[in-house]
Amino acid sequence: MAISFEGRVAIVTGSGGGIGRTHAMEIARRGGKVVVLDAGHGGDVETGAVGANGLIEKDINLRIVRRTALELNQRGHSVVLTRTGDYRIPREVRGAIANQLQASVFVSIH
Repeated sequence: MAISFEGRVAIVTGSGGGIGRTHAMEIARRGGKVVVLDAGHGGDVETGAVGANGLIEKDINLRIVRRTALELNQRGHSVVLTRTGDYRIPREVRGAIANQLQASVFVSIH
């Protein structure tokens, strides 16, 4: 699991068991409330719903999370995205990220 930063937005990559204490401290230092945004579903198996027009839930969820992250970032919050691409992250890991950061808010978009 790795974390990169774009301003106050932390991007978690990989599907390991959560984030380390060093990463959590770095996110906390960036200020504002810590908000973890989870784009539900992901990967080849966990697509979520597929519309008649071909829209796939996992893709829409990711778009919503990215837009929300930008808005929250502009309002001064530290935002963590549990995924930024089309890969699966176990539910337990998604929650573990928020718990390890002692996030003020955890939002899973479905």
